[in-house]
Amino acid sequence: ECADGDIRRLDDPEGLIELCVSNTWARLCVDSLGQSEAEVACQQLGFSAENASIMSSGVNETSVILTSHTKCSGEENKLFDCLSSSVPVLSNGSCDYSALSCTALTISLTQENYTVGEGDGSVTVCAVVNQTLTRMVVVRLATVEAAVPNAGLNQAKANRDYTTTIFEFSFDPTTAQQLQCTDIAIIDDTIFERTETLLVVLGSPDRGVQFDPQYAFITILDNDEVAVQFATASNVVGEQAGSVSLCLEKIGEAEVDFEFKLTTLTVTGDNAAEAGKDFVPVNETV
Repeated sequence: ECADGDIRRLDDPEGLIELCVSNTWARLCVDSLGQSEAEVACQQLGFSAENASIMSSGVNETSVILTSHTKCSGEENKLFDCLSSSVPVLSNGSCDYSALSCTALTISLTQENYTVGEGDGSVTVCAVVNQTLTRMVVVRLATVEAAVPNAGLNQAKANRDYTTTIFEFSFDPTTAQQLQCTDIAIIDDTIFERTETLLVVLGSPDRGVQFDPQYAFITILDNDEVAVQFATASNVVGEQAGSVSLCLEKIGEAEVDFEFKLTTLTVTGDNAAEAGKDFVPVNETV
């Protein structure tokens, strides 16, 4: 069973079209539908009216057929509203059945890659519709803490590096606003980190909407520093001691490993120690 006025295509995206009449799925003959009917049917299914068309399905088998005439003005919400008779007529038979071709409405992120400094506060992400709207379209944008290809340890963490965001765009055909944007908050911490990446994704419950592109990467550039210094400014050691231990201390918090170069230098003066004679030169990465 079905509800009167429902419509379906047996194949997607192009296929046999059936209309629910008297709680029964009925097929429509190709000579009973035209361009206006195609546009109304596509919009009812959630697709764009652009490039909508009716064609022969190539199916020739006995089925329930709607024999009532249909005539749309293009303003109807349902193909059922185009029936010329208040009491639609069904019969068993066959004809050249109608197939419906619809084009999905395309919504795009304006960029596939965004770069933002950790101290910038936020990054603005926008979605745009480049087609004429004939109905309200709702699109959701969400931040995703997902495994980003080749990111490794650079994966940004929700609510630590950025604020989790789920935002709903509503594209209204009654306005000229085809571009909509939202801000994603970036969290400025005091931890020395590598460059990190997160993902934003577009989605919609409307099956007549497609996305290109659907995903975008946001790269967060760290603005923190970490320093290393000697624990004591000077050290005294006896020549017979064999070595001297130098202690280093880190200033600032770091989330990742980092390297620095430790090198001995020869100073000038009468009491300057000589490399190779008074000490063994050091030049190494720590």
